[in-house]
Amino acid sequence: MALGIWYYAVGNAIIAASIVAAFASGIVMDDTIHLLSKYLRPRREGLLACESIVPTFNLVDRPLLS
Repeated sequence: MALGIWYYAVGNAIIAASIVAAFASGIVMDDTIHLLSKYLRPRREGLLACESIVPTFNLVDRPLLS
């Protein structure tokens, strides 16, 4: 799938670019799931959405940025 998207966007598809694109999309999806799972905990405890953001980013800022 990543190879097809790369070929459509750039016009020249090589297998290395496909591997890098698949790897990068996997990291993005993993980070998104990690962020949302940490966000749901304060929401389930009854905090508002705007109040849930601060503790979520305090927990996940360093792992996501490193």
